[in-house]
Amino acid sequence: FDPTDTIGDFITVPVDINPSVRPQLTMGLWARSNSATGGTVLSHDSGGFDRTIDIDFRGGGTGWSAFSGTGGVLGFEPVQVGEWTFLAAVYDQAAATVTLYVDDNVFTETGTLGAGNTSLRIGSNPLGDFFNGSIDNVFIFGSALGAGQIAEIRRDQSAGILRIGGGELPCGSLPTVSIDLTAVTEGNSGSTDAIFNVRLSSASAQSVVVNYQTQNGTATAGPDYV
Repeated sequence: FDPTDTIGDFITVPVDINPSVRPQLTMGLWARSNSATGGTVLSHDSGGFDRTIDIDFRGGGTGWSAFSGTGGVLGFEPVQVGEWTFLAAVYDQAAATVTLYVDDNVFTETGTLGAGNTSLRIGSNPLGDFFNGSIDNVFIFGSALGAGQIAEIRRDQSAGILRIGGGELPCGSLPTVSIDLTAVTEGNSGSTDAIFNVRLSSASAQSVVVNYQTQNGTATAGPDYV
């Protein structure tokens, strides 16, 4: 996800996570940020501190945070730039609680949520604030997972997500998109194909669109790859 694009990079997922539809909700992912100061990874916010995980400065300091409705911004945990971080937010509207997990750090807040947008964005807030970095293994459950289940997902990643979901998709109709990591030996002449397998966890009745962009890391565009 590169926020310097003309319109920024994001994915819109046609799933309604409003409290009126899913009073209990758990959503999360793994993120690797190139910035310590801003960017939204998951959100359906319409301006009322609606269900969101982002990098924010309004939770006592700048870092990984979650929106908690009437509780404002919950957090924060400083961002480790360039490192993969596990993030999960658990919402329970009836109990008026919001819990944020950042790796093995846990933050809790009381708060009730209003109505946000009826679709979910990955990589930005619907109002802007584009994420700069990489996102993997996004998950959403229509229930408030416990600490043990969150730990299981963090430990076992996609296998834990499917196991907790009973082998079925969280929320019934939302597939997940994942991209396998790959590595090739560059060599000093000619070219070598790097193959990235893009996987959809199950068939979807909706069209699935994935925006992507290359970004320099251990290789540089031009001399190393095209």
